[in-house]
Amino acid sequence: MENEVSHYVVTAHPPGSVLATLKCYFTSSEVQDLLIAKSRRLEVRQWKQGTLDTILTLPIHGRIIAMTALPSSSEKQPQCVFFLTERFQYALIGYDATQTPYPIQTYDSGSFPEGVTMGRTTEHPLLTMHPTCLALHLFRGFVTILPFQGHQQLQRPFHVRVEQAHKILALCFLLHTTTTTTTTTTTHEPHLCILYQSQAHQHVTSAKIVGHELHFQGMQSRVDGGSALLLPVPPLGNNETIGGVLVIGQMQWTYLHLNGTTKVVPIRQALFLCATTLPAQPWPRYLLADEFGNWHVLTLLVESNKIMALQRDVLGSCTLCHSLVVLDDGLVFAGSRVGDSQLLQIHPEPVEDAFLSVVEEYTQLGPILDLDSNGPVVVTASGSSQFGSLRLVRNGIGMNEYAAVEMPAIQNMFRLKVSANEDQYLVQSFVGETRVLGVVEHEEGATLEEVWLAGLDSQSSSLYVGNVTGGVWIQITDSAVRLCTAEAVLDTWVAEKPITVATANPAGQIAVALQGGLLQYLIVGDDSTLKVMTSKSMGKDVSCLTLDPLTSDAMETDSAVSAKLVGVGLWDEFKVRLLALDSLEESLCLELSEESENDERHHRLNMMARSLCFITLELDSNRSVNVDMLFVGLGDGTLISFSLSQGKGVVSAHSRKEVCLGTQRIDLVPLHTEEGGTCVLATGDRPTVIYLAGLSNNNPKLCYSTVNLSGSDEEDRSQQTIAVNVATPFVSPKIFETMGSQHYSLCVADDTYLRLGVIDDIQKLHVTTCRLGMAPRRIVHCPEGRLFAVGCLESGIKHLGVLQEDDETSMGNCIRILDDTTFDDLERIDLEPFEMILSMVYVSLQVGNETSPFLLVGTAYALPSEDEPTRGRILVYTCQRQENTTSATDDSRAIRPVAEFIASGAVYSLCQFYDGMALCTVGSKTMVCRLVKEAGLFRFEFVGRGHHGNILSLFVKSLAKRTPASDGSQDGDTSKAPATLMDVSEHKESKAESKEEEQFAIVGDLMRSISLVQYYPEHKTLEEIARDFNSNWTTAIEMLHANVYLGAENWNNLFCLRRNTASTSAEVQCRLETVGEYHLGEMCNKFLPGSLVMPVSSTKGKPRTTPESPSKANRVAARKAPIVTGSQTLFGTVDGTLGVILGLDGKTATFLSCLERAMSTTIQPVGDLDHRMFRAVQANHRIHPAHGFIDGDLIESFLDLDQELMEKVVTAMNRDGGWDAGDEDATMMPIQESGETESDRMDLSIDDVVTMVEEMTMLH
Repeated sequence: MENEVSHYVVTAHPPGSVLATLKCYFTSSEVQDLLIAKSRRLEVRQWKQGTLDTILTLPIHGRIIAMTALPSSSEKQPQCVFFLTERFQYALIGYDATQTPYPIQTYDSGSFPEGVTMGRTTEHPLLTMHPTCLALHLFRGFVTILPFQGHQQLQRPFHVRVEQAHKILALCFLLHTTTTTTTTTTTHEPHLCILYQSQAHQHVTSAKIVGHELHFQGMQSRVDGGSALLLPVPPLGNNETIGGVLVIGQMQWTYLHLNGTTKVVPIRQALFLCATTLPAQPWPRYLLADEFGNWHVLTLLVESNKIMALQRDVLGSCTLCHSLVVLDDGLVFAGSRVGDSQLLQIHPEPVEDAFLSVVEEYTQLGPILDLDSNGPVVVTASGSSQFGSLRLVRNGIGMNEYAAVEMPAIQNMFRLKVSANEDQYLVQSFVGETRVLGVVEHEEGATLEEVWLAGLDSQSSSLYVGNVTGGVWIQITDSAVRLCTAEAVLDTWVAEKPITVATANPAGQIAVALQGGLLQYLIVGDDSTLKVMTSKSMGKDVSCLTLDPLTSDAMETDSAVSAKLVGVGLWDEFKVRLLALDSLEESLCLELSEESENDERHHRLNMMARSLCFITLELDSNRSVNVDMLFVGLGDGTLISFSLSQGKGVVSAHSRKEVCLGTQRIDLVPLHTEEGGTCVLATGDRPTVIYLAGLSNNNPKLCYSTVNLSGSDEEDRSQQTIAVNVATPFVSPKIFETMGSQHYSLCVADDTYLRLGVIDDIQKLHVTTCRLGMAPRRIVHCPEGRLFAVGCLESGIKHLGVLQEDDETSMGNCIRILDDTTFDDLERIDLEPFEMILSMVYVSLQVGNETSPFLLVGTAYALPSEDEPTRGRILVYTCQRQENTTSATDDSRAIRPVAEFIASGAVYSLCQFYDGMALCTVGSKTMVCRLVKEAGLFRFEFVGRGHHGNILSLFVKSLAKRTPASDGSQDGDTSKAPATLMDVSEHKESKAESKEEEQFAIVGDLMRSISLVQYYPEHKTLEEIARDFNSNWTTAIEMLHANVYLGAENWNNLFCLRRNTASTSAEVQCRLETVGEYHLGEMCNKFLPGSLVMPVSSTKGKPRTTPESPSKANRVAARKAPIVTGSQTLFGTVDGTLGVILGLDGKTATFLSCLERAMSTTIQPVGDLDHRMFRAVQANHRIHPAHGFIDGDLIESFLDLDQELMEKVVTAMNRDGGWDAGDEDATMMPIQESGETESDRMDLSIDDVVTMVEEMTMLH
């Protein structure tokens, strides 16, 4: 879709990098909370029942870099929290449960740069607190003092210059003794301790804050040159009114006091990242964490109120943490920026030779250095040093397969219980017969084996089989209803005509539909007989029935809940009727189509309701929150849902939602767990679980997660999409020994196989970790060899533990070859000393008349004597399976070196190019290269003349796709670039014609943004034809289309460029126009074409049209037309965000842009941080408002609003009017001329907006 007018930026996996932590009384004055700042999110957690539960998640319009809690005015009041963002905006917030949509009250907010012109901002902002003021270091050579009065009122800040400080490294306030009387509390003037760097040395000094000045006095000491932390020490005894300070250096720890006392303890060299205070026992103690993941305890040995010595003890090792918070009972939260955060227990005595044990671990993806895909799974190269890992991210829910047997042509499946919580028999219905598999126990374990039950009719197909209260069963065939047990038949009701559809429930209620449309209602009497209660002619044949009871108004002690309604769908009718069960009188008729009768383009009368399901969905985080739902599955893969309300005998439906789950008919299967969890499985070519999600009862929302199949074998972690024709839950602890009471176990069948399995925890994204023990830098999937090639940097730390004195650390690069299913190591290739891996790519190269896949690795020699590498290599490997072997051993997939090329500089980037060639950037050059074979030997060489016009060419990308090998092996790269409208509109040429197309590529420079180059095969020349003349320090680039390019730069911004090919001016054509700018808030390291989901839509690729003279009803239908997307791009950031960028057509972009404006003006943000200022681009002293991008995170937060706020947002959209725009000339501004009057315009409803937003959430 070349005419993308905007791009939708949304977070698929939130950031996990912990930038700041805080323990305080935030939500109440009785229980302490743990506040965790994760980039643009603020989490509030509490220690409950052995885990840190998240009770609140707040979106912040800024990247939080520091925060602290102000002291409350009384013990009965919660504390307020002050936080600072990366752009030096600040806010003072407090908890207020009466506020919506976020329970936050903002007491003050502002921005420090306003009116400040004294100098450049510092790279490492600092924040420390005193009971009367805050001290910050924001600008080089200056300390900013922010006084406050009470705990809710900030005063005007002032800035004080520290003349002698070349660079301020750390700040802290010295601690005073506090004198408290019955009426007042004496607070001493604040003494600020400053660790700073002079021209040659590091020093510590102290100053008293008097008015708006710093009075330096006392402590003036030169300290260890690697110092980075200051820890205040409380006064000792009654003789001291002010305490000292601990200076934490890389080679020694030093205690300093104003009275001249100095104590030093030498340590082995290490950089300490964070520290915190431990409870005194009885002497002051401090917990410190270093760069190797080791934890140390520093104890001050005190005698007669004097510090006699410093004692250091090592506790053990854990994650590489950057913040520490001590909780109760020896629990410590360790927040990390480069690995998983952990909750650890400190033991008073060693347990298994360690004082530390991990209680909980919190997975995070950051920093994401690279990513690639393997089918539906995205694999990220994450972490740093010995904590590096690969993270496997997949969308949807995995089903762990326990067993599979070839059993084709299953028409339906049911389960039969022998106890309340255990299923014994699995009943399968075929054409003309019914079979039963029973759980049979053996010494080696339980299995499913075919059994014969005398009470069941095995010579007929079963329409329904199930348990009934009283220990009896119901079997409904096409001719009769049978009440039976395993041994005998108790009663039979024979139908006058063939039964077409039937259903029942455990309460003994039965509904059957006969040929011709006669609906009959039966019950199981107390005497174990079948009784016909009532009947009704529906006029048409019945297509589906449901008798599932709604349990929201049932008592917990009810063993079998009776249904009050029966849902009926008819053939040749696009409706669902709800009938009162006692009389079969119609209570409600629901129209499934909202199309007008005159609009035949989308009319689907041939797609009637094929499955119905009543269910009460419960919120997992709060089981008291439940919603009565009706789900309708259609024959074309569409699922329609309604929320139901029952009161005073009246049934009503609202909140209609329609989503496309696939292309095949849908059957709906309700699932339940022993602990009360509920969800619905929708079968089809994309089986999906529908569940209720949310942190509280504030407007819980429906979520949809596809089901993927994974093997139960630990050695098989592959994921594949499966089609499901029929399914049934099956609970058997004997078969599923490790399923637990919170998981759903089920049996599914497709055209060939019957599978038994357990589905994972229900959540949208699942992350699996593969530890590497070293830092991954680049990752590439090699589908032909079923391998992952990972370029790693080994830190030299052999294990997670305390380094011994004789350990030597060494750093070296290597290539690790991993199996793409089990992630077992197959091979390791060590590079030469000082050689670093900079780029890796899997390409198809033409050698002679054959095309084969090869792995290219670009390196550089980072010699200490060189500022910029002058030498590098391009290594060529092949990793195809050997043709002469049939085994699956590692030897058959061993990669083999093919060629080596010595480059005169660092090989920063490599990519696939046209005609079986590759592109590479070496230093400031961009070259075309190829692989040739002469005399049986391969040679890698440059082709023609390259481009020499950049400072450093860091990135190169083209639209050339890797082609299949000429020997017939399949191209595994198709999963990375799923078919989109781009493919339909741009790649219609045949393979023969593709050689004649223009061969473009884009190059990302260190400082000079993006340039477009073109290769002329006839001249073997690569020339620059257009350039972005803005100064952008690029960190990632991607080519969306031939003339549309995406970039990211080091100010955490995204930008979109377009080449104007329609212009006749040569000057305009050689300039890349900036058509989009957007502040992401995190540094983006990588773009990857593709998406986490594969959207299925029957209208995909078809442009939406509007009738020439649309009626109001047609305009309503048009605004609900399916969303059309173009390019799909994944991105990974330093903070661990995995996001998606979707290209949008004009109509969708205009609608969402109007919603974004309405949200930003209607919703009160946390801290009163303006959304438009947050997303505005600030770089190189220029500020531009965001344009060309849409904030998907803000858009999708609409689903979390309550009904009142939703109404306000929709009212603002209707007042704006910009949502109702045409396709061709849609812009980001409200429509000024729409060709219709206000009276003709159809206003949006809440359901319209909810439907649109939910469709967007399904795309990532």
